[in-house]
Amino acid sequence: MTKERVLIVSTHPLFRDGIIRLLGDQADVVGAVTNWQEAQELPAGRRPQVIIVDHDSPELKEADLAPLLWPDASDLRVIYVTLAGDKMVVHERHQVAGAGEADLLRALKGERQETLPYGQSSQPPQDSQGRVTRMEQPSQRRNYTRHFIIVTVLVVITTAISLFILSRIPWLLPPATTQAGPVDALLSLHVVAIAFLFALVMVFMLYSLVVFRRKGDEDGDGDHFEGNTKLEITWTIIPLITVLIFSYLGAVGLRQVTAAQPNEMVVEATAFSFGWQFSYPELGLQNSPKLNLPVDRPIHLKMQSRDTDVIHNFWVPEFRVKQDLVPGVPAELRITPNRIGNYLVRCNELCGTGHTYMLAEVNVLDQAGFDAWVEEQKAVLSPEQMAQRGEDLVNASGCIACHNITGDPGGIGPTWKGMFNHQVQLADGSTVVADEEYLKNSIIDPNGQIVAGYNPGLMPANYADLFSEEQLQYMIEYFKILE
Repeated sequence: MTKERVLIVSTHPLFRDGIIRLLGDQADVVGAVTNWQEAQELPAGRRPQVIIVDHDSPELKEADLAPLLWPDASDLRVIYVTLAGDKMVVHERHQVAGAGEADLLRALKGERQETLPYGQSSQPPQDSQGRVTRMEQPSQRRNYTRHFIIVTVLVVITTAISLFILSRIPWLLPPATTQAGPVDALLSLHVVAIAFLFALVMVFMLYSLVVFRRKGDEDGDGDHFEGNTKLEITWTIIPLITVLIFSYLGAVGLRQVTAAQPNEMVVEATAFSFGWQFSYPELGLQNSPKLNLPVDRPIHLKMQSRDTDVIHNFWVPEFRVKQDLVPGVPAELRITPNRIGNYLVRCNELCGTGHTYMLAEVNVLDQAGFDAWVEEQKAVLSPEQMAQRGEDLVNASGCIACHNITGDPGGIGPTWKGMFNHQVQLADGSTVVADEEYLKNSIIDPNGQIVAGYNPGLMPANYADLFSEEQLQYMIEYFKILE
């Protein structure tokens, strides 16, 4: 059988070598050149019957080929080949012959596909250079439409199931402020979006794994796709619009939760390592370890941090809003409690060894209960009442992160149990009686007298600014009862 004389044209040496190896003894390779000029310089006796061209070489334009074709080569055929990874796509000038090695050899022999899947048209669509672009079967279009309909239904069902499950999980504490309304509404929309995206990804992935998996008797390539401009535009525009909508809703919600309200009561909140204090300048109350608030009264929290090296964060989960407290930067937050109950302020920034204990009670009271608490704070206290307030102070100030009341050794700081009026061994070898003066000095000047076995510089040195003389006395009264 006479072999076809084949010329290979490509700027890529690997392409030329690969086609030569592929053809083997199926054809007579008359040359492998890099451009049309080299092709025309072939001897007359070696002129090809078939030219195999690297479709991906931009220099080898089909328009440049026409004037160089040999006038006596009426039966000359040109085949364009694309190599992509481990796949091959064969393009003839008037026909897509297929996508594999066998198709190239069939095209080489001139075995053209007679039935073209384009209705009554005898020519498939071509690009601007006259090359065939892509062949699509109408039956494939119908099948993929059916798959997309099935996937769409499954995505809707999966989204609904995900939302149902999420709605049954109590992952948020009950809201306790009017500001929680806009926050929860926006969060609900985010949950819907998350459920939809989860369903979209999982359904497409699992459906593809099940429906389009390779069957046992299949050894061919899958369908060849070259992109979908409409789909790409859609999945760019829709996420962009979604992000803009959520940005607008977020801005509106932020304006709602930060807007000033009439009849606001100012409360000053101070954070320090590791505790909270609250003052009520309008009521003449200073440095309370608890945050007591009247229900349905707008509150304007003016906040600051006493520390200079860490950030704290004011957060009551039921209030839904939070605020960072950066050293040296005044901050504010507005809340309107609308649910009577007991809550906790938590520091939501990791701020040191006592971070876990940086808590403070929050009590939302009716107006009568709040007024009674104000009067109680202004009343003359008995030693027992002072000791109780001292206990509240040391607990709210995070002191229990370093000290204990059980007498156990090995803590960061010495135990308080049995300390009052007992001899204390100091690091310099001297001893001192733990009387009221010693206890007060140990709080406001912690590095002045270091207890033996403990290191200096661990206890904050700003307690003189945080606690009033009255509060220091409360804590001393508390230490007295720890026998």
